[in-house]
Amino acid sequence: MKKTIILISSLFLILSLIGCNSKTTVVIPDFFGMEYGDVLKWSFDNDINLDVSSEYNDDVIPNTVFYQSVDAGVKVEIESNISIKYSRGYSLDGVIVVPDFSDSSRTEIQAWIDEMDLGKYQFLDSFDLSLEEGQYVGYEVNQLIDGDEYLRRDEFIFFLSKGSLVVENIAFSDFTIHGVNLGGWFVLEGWMTPDLFNGVNGSDETVFMEQKENAVEVIEEHWETFVVEEDFIWLKEHGVEYVRLPIPWWLFGEGVYHSSVLYIEQAMLWAEEHDIKVLLDLHTAPGCQNGFDNGGISGVLEWPEADNVAKTVEILGDIAEHFSMFDSLWGIEVLNEPGWSVNMTILQNFYLDAYDIIRYHNSNVYVGFHDGFRNYDNTWIRFFENNDFNRVFFDMHLYQTFGDGWGDFDIFDHVAFVHEEQRNSIARYTRIVPVVIGEWSLGLQGNVYEGLNQESIKSLKMAFANAQFNEYDKTFGWFFWNYKIDASSHLEWDFRRLVEAEIFPEIF
Repeated sequence: MKKTIILISSLFLILSLIGCNSKTTVVIPDFFGMEYGDVLKWSFDNDINLDVSSEYNDDVIPNTVFYQSVDAGVKVEIESNISIKYSRGYSLDGVIVVPDFSDSSRTEIQAWIDEMDLGKYQFLDSFDLSLEEGQYVGYEVNQLIDGDEYLRRDEFIFFLSKGSLVVENIAFSDFTIHGVNLGGWFVLEGWMTPDLFNGVNGSDETVFMEQKENAVEVIEEHWETFVVEEDFIWLKEHGVEYVRLPIPWWLFGEGVYHSSVLYIEQAMLWAEEHDIKVLLDLHTAPGCQNGFDNGGISGVLEWPEADNVAKTVEILGDIAEHFSMFDSLWGIEVLNEPGWSVNMTILQNFYLDAYDIIRYHNSNVYVGFHDGFRNYDNTWIRFFENNDFNRVFFDMHLYQTFGDGWGDFDIFDHVAFVHEEQRNSIARYTRIVPVVIGEWSLGLQGNVYEGLNQESIKSLKMAFANAQFNEYDKTFGWFFWNYKIDASSHLEWDFRRLVEAEIFPEIF
């Protein structure tokens, strides 16, 4: 019985093969609308040779066939050649009409994009107080060629709500010091005046004086032009009645450094004439106090050596004696940003000696002490409680951009940090000493701006600014860094441009 079954099966296979081998023609199907890949597979299976081409076509779905040289239903010999054309996509010059996407989701917009075969598009976030997160806000089209119609070759940008971003109202106090820094004028920093450092391999004033061709002439021209009397007039007109003026330890001239004292005197006179008070800030120290370019020489931190500390005290005495003749002198900050590695005992003993020598020459001027980047250290509380100071302040510099810890922060995190962490840091000391925020800015790391349109970026900056205004205005005073940056970049650090861009309020 098994032999009979095997014989029958073999006979059936032989007949099938004979039947297959006898197939010499094939009927051409209707390829219109079929995927090109499906047509290609059919040609392989049926021994038909395809002559393939493609064109842009607005009438069919991309990648589908819209032409065949042999009509459907025609019988042809195997190995025959036929031609087909498929759409490589919609025409780049095809006109696109954007529908009303109100109440549409991103998924629905994406489906329309796919249907229209748009090649250049993006989704951007936008802060919109009236819409929930993820809702459609609007669109823009960047046209390659100006015209009344949008074409497929243009770039389409769709804005989705990132949710509500609260821009707080500002309540300025009449009793708070509202000031700006005049940084980059008498202490050079390359990032603030990049053109000045052309041809200089570095960003501090030491390397500038050593390498810049005609350094004395160039720096004198900078002192004459970087800030002028018109700037003091502008500040007064915009409600700024205090400036923090960074000056170097070599202001009277020393070694490679050129004396700037005459120009600093001119600044004091302009301040007097326009009723602006000046906080002279010793921004550099012998041996450099922090290793930064703002300390006068990058990569060096030798200030804690006893001779350098003693020399700094002596210089502060000279500053107090020399500038006490000016009615515009409001305060002297004994040292800007001593590094966090500086021994606290050395730093606080220096502060005591600096206070004494300033008081020897001037009993009325305010004396400022920077926190050394350690406003969390309990020794500061004991320092102010255990010493009989008169007219002093504690200086904190509050930035949210330096270091790696900000990478995961969005604008909501930054605003919350102002109202929580920074508020707590300030409150820690206000009960025992006046607190001044001597430096702050709108500087944030780039991840905060990713995916935002320009209008939303402006709202973000205003939200961050107003949060800081409201917290810092509860202190003894604040000084924004900086009045100006001599570059088209760094808007977040340029007080004047922020006012002119209406990110900062016009009048305090």
